[in-house]
Amino acid sequence: MAQSIFSKSSGEAESFPQDLEGRTRFPLFAKIIVVFVLFGFLPLSVVLVLFLNNLAGDIQIQTIFFILFFITAISIGIFLSVRIVIRPLKKLLNGVRQLARGEYGAKIEIKSNDEFSIFADYFNEMSQKLKITIEREKAISQMKSEFITLAAHQLRTPLSAIKWVMKMMINGDVGKLTQEQKDFLQKGYDSNERIIGLVNDMLDVAKIEEGRFGYNFEFGDIVAVIKETLNEQVLRFQEKNIKVIFEPPEKDFPKIKMDSQKIKLALKNILENSINYTLAGGQIQINTEPSGRDYLEIKIQDTGAGIPHSQMPRLFSKFFRSENVIKMQTEGSGLGLFIVKNIIKRHGGEIWIESEEGKGTTVHFTLPFKERLIPEKEEALEEFITGF
Repeated sequence: MAQSIFSKSSGEAESFPQDLEGRTRFPLFAKIIVVFVLFGFLPLSVVLVLFLNNLAGDIQIQTIFFILFFITAISIGIFLSVRIVIRPLKKLLNGVRQLARGEYGAKIEIKSNDEFSIFADYFNEMSQKLKITIEREKAISQMKSEFITLAAHQLRTPLSAIKWVMKMMINGDVGKLTQEQKDFLQKGYDSNERIIGLVNDMLDVAKIEEGRFGYNFEFGDIVAVIKETLNEQVLRFQEKNIKVIFEPPEKDFPKIKMDSQKIKLALKNILENSINYTLAGGQIQINTEPSGRDYLEIKIQDTGAGIPHSQMPRLFSKFFRSENVIKMQTEGSGLGLFIVKNIIKRHGGEIWIESEEGKGTTVHFTLPFKERLIPEKEEALEEFITGF
């Protein structure tokens, strides 16, 4: 697929016009002058000559006739002038509108041999090149996703086997070990677990990009989902002596249609970032409140390292980790927020982040109360890395 696109692109690129200016045989300015002369200056001259040669006749009738004749000629001239400009302009605007809608390769047909024709040819050239570029990017992205999926699947089996063997050795199932040996194996086991987590994240990203992450929507209690996610992270909170504050809302929210497991995954990724980049003795606070009539807003605020302002635009890009947190913790895939964003978008919500370096980060995301606000189907993701 990719090869055919690449070969096609080189062939089509050669067919683009190189010297479009030479094709202008009747400039727009000349057309307007001709119309002005034929339907403005000449009729006026004719009216004046006839009027002066017939002064002895009925002045009133002649005046009315000449005025009607002149107005008719001027009207025809204006009509033709507008037609010369408006018709091709409409075609140009329609072509730009198609391009804005993502209809790459859209063409404009204007055979007027003037500046509009040149503009149309340049537009067609640009549109075709853009189409070729987009198709090439899609092909590369598809090959990349297929490679990641294949590599991740191939890694899963040996990693699982290593995990199983190490666990048996740590538990003493294959013989008694000294504490030093157990500690050594535990470090290897933990490293293996991190690699398994990275492989799983890579598979999730590949599925998201292909539009097959798979969602199972059911009505559920978002407060219960938050509590479950917090309970799963209790040991990590205790290890870093991080205080967690979550007070359920006084008034119960209506049940929300969602994929509870995917929302838990999103919450887990956000909380893991907060835990990783919040120093011991810090605090994480979770709040839930209505956002207007149609949405619920969930806010997760920490007292962690924060994010430099210059790197905020790249937060949801794949493999992105800000420079200051890399110094704090070298491990991490940089895929968590990318996955979170797409889970929230699939649920019909929005996510945004407020942060200040050295003072902490607040993650906001919304979920709709109403089922009609959830997208009907999952779509393949086409997103480019921004903020460089």
